[in-house]
Amino acid sequence: MLSREQNWPQFWQTQIEPFWHEHAMEWVYQPQADFNVHYALIENPNADKCLLLIPGRVESYLKYKELIFDFFQQGYSIVTLDHRGQGQSCRESTNLHFGHVNNFSTYADDLHAICQETRLYQRYKQVNLLAHSMGGAIALDYAYRYQPKLASMVLSAPLLGINAGPLTPKLALKVVKLVMAIKRVTEPNYFIGQKPYHRSLFTDNTLCSSESRFEMGQELISTPELQLGGVTYQWLQQALLKLIELHNNVAKLNVPCLVLQAEAEKIVNNKAQNKWVTLARKEKKEIEFCIIEKAKHEILMEQDKIREPALTKIINYFDAH
Repeated sequence: MLSREQNWPQFWQTQIEPFWHEHAMEWVYQPQADFNVHYALIENPNADKCLLLIPGRVESYLKYKELIFDFFQQGYSIVTLDHRGQGQSCRESTNLHFGHVNNFSTYADDLHAICQETRLYQRYKQVNLLAHSMGGAIALDYAYRYQPKLASMVLSAPLLGINAGPLTPKLALKVVKLVMAIKRVTEPNYFIGQKPYHRSLFTDNTLCSSESRFEMGQELISTPELQLGGVTYQWLQQALLKLIELHNNVAKLNVPCLVLQAEAEKIVNNKAQNKWVTLARKEKKEIEFCIIEKAKHEILMEQDKIREPALTKIINYFDAH
């Protein structure tokens, strides 16, 4: 694994793409007649355990082919999805670049419906969940409200707070509501400072320090059907409401949880992660916390020397539960 980046094009073409074409089955869930949420089942014929993989904002599950390959080699089947409003799934606004959702809870509702549609908990003896960034907030919302029979979950750089300077989540929410009222925002539109899609450069990026994985991700989301811009007023309002709820209702957590924090984080709020971990431990929840040294936000897209120990820790955590 430690030599992958050095041989990235060959590794991708000879290992990942053939694996994906052989094993990935891609489907759509339809919450309504004219709306599709894309998901994939990568079924390992020898598996009695399954990984539920939850991507972050902007991402498509297609970005996680390498990670899916790794878990397949560990004897897992994998179920993953493109959240509504991004990836291959339908948008909730007419402007396809808006990072928008009408209600943050529908992310977890879609996840629950897909788990039912695939009969995940009936087909596998063990189901573990791995979520990244916004996927972490969705995973917790899913766990709180639906109480699934998960063996354990790992949250990688989870979105548990938005970087709002000195503002608390409640004050940030008040500011968003005030601005929406002043600007008379009724239809989806970019929040202040948010922009349409543009391709990012590796130099000084805040996502990861692996150039190979960074460029792979950028090449993927540069395709027109996957492009997504910044968030709308409504998305930010809904996210803040949900994050406050996730902190207030931590007593509803019903599954052992490992939180991986990126030491060089610049995207989500690490202090909010620390606060949530403290709240969960006060409620006697089974929580493990680990800082991944030198990692930027996308821990599982990092350089081999950072990614490999983090992945090993995740696999060992799942094995222990």
